[in-house]
Amino acid sequence: MKRPLELGNVQVLSDEHNSRTLSALNDLVRVGKVRYLGASNVKGWQLQKIVELSKSMGLNKWISLQAEYSLLCRGIEWELTDVCRREGIGIIPWSPLRGGLLTGKFKREADAPEGTRIEHVTKKGMIFEGVPDFKKVKKDDKTWDILDVLKKVADAHGKTPAQVAIRWLLQKDVVSSVIIGAKTLQQLEDNMGAATGWEITEETMAELDTVSQMDAFYPYNMIKRRNKDRVIMDVARSTQCPPDTSAGRRSSAAKAGVDMADKTEYRFLGGSGLKVSNICLGTLTFGNWALFPGQCDEAASHAIQLDRYVELGGNFIDTADIYAEGRFEETIGSWLEK
Repeated sequence: MKRPLELGNVQVLSDEHNSRTLSALNDLVRVGKVRYLGASNVKGWQLQKIVELSKSMGLNKWISLQAEYSLLCRGIEWELTDVCRREGIGIIPWSPLRGGLLTGKFKREADAPEGTRIEHVTKKGMIFEGVPDFKKVKKDDKTWDILDVLKKVADAHGKTPAQVAIRWLLQKDVVSSVIIGAKTLQQLEDNMGAATGWEITEETMAELDTVSQMDAFYPYNMIKRRNKDRVIMDVARSTQCPPDTSAGRRSSAAKAGVDMADKTEYRFLGGSGLKVSNICLGTLTFGNWALFPGQCDEAASHAIQLDRYVELGGNFIDTADIYAEGRFEETIGSWLEK
C-alpha cells in the first residue's frame, strides 16, 4: 500500500486565493494523497486569508509555512510570524545560512571563496533568493556587524558560526524545523550539530536579535512606539511542542543501533500530529547541475548523505520538482527502495 505524502507545500506566486483552489487542495488530503498542507513564500495577508477561508469552509487546517528566515533575512517577522504564532502554524525556514554567508568562511577584504554558491551567483550576475551577490554584501556594514557578533558567540560556545545561526532559529518559538542545504557529509555533520545538546542563553539570543534587528518602517515603527508602555494581552500559541527525543521515524537508525537521544529533537509541525526532526534536509543542490555546475555530486554520494542524515535521527526531507527537473526524485526513489 502506498503511503501518502506527509506534507504538501503550496507555493503561492499570485494574489489569488479562492474557495475553489483551497477546496481542490483539500481534496488531496481528503482522498489520502497528502496528509497535511502547508504554504511557501507567501505574504502575511495571503496566509491569513488561507487560514480564514479554510475555517469558514470547514477545510483541513494548514499547518506550516516554508519561508526564508535567518539572522540576515528577518522580513517574515513583520507579519508572517505573528500569523503563525496566533494560528498554530509551524515555520520551516529555508536558507538559514544565507547561501553560506553565515558559515564564517567569507572575509570582507577577500573575494568569495571559489566553488561556493555565492561565488557562482556573483560571477554569473544571477538573482537567486537566499544567495546574495557578494559585491553588494561587501558594501553592507550591518552584515559584517552581524557576522562579527556571530563569530564571537560561536567561539564562546565552542561551536561553528553555522551551528549558532541554525540554533538561533531553533530557539524561536514559531520554528518547527530548519531546512539545511549541506553539499558534503562534513557540512551535514556540522549543521546537525545545532540540533540538540546545547542552547544559546537568553542574553546571547538578545544580543543576536539586537545586532540583526531590521529598521522598522511605517506602520510598524509607529505601532511599536505607541505600544511601548501598553499592557497587551498575548493570545499567541506556541507552535512548538516540548522537545521529544524518544519518538519520530528513525527505523533505519534504530536498526543500525544508533542512539538518537543526543543527536536530534522531534517537534510537532505547527498544530498537527506530524512529528519531525528539527533539522530538515534540503535537496536543492542534489543533481542540480544547471544551477550549481561543479557543485553537485552523483546520485551515489547523495544516497550516502541521506543515509547519514537518517543515522543522525533526521526524518524530514525537503524537495520540489523545480529543484533539479525530477533528478532528485529518481535519486530518493532508488534510495527508498534500497
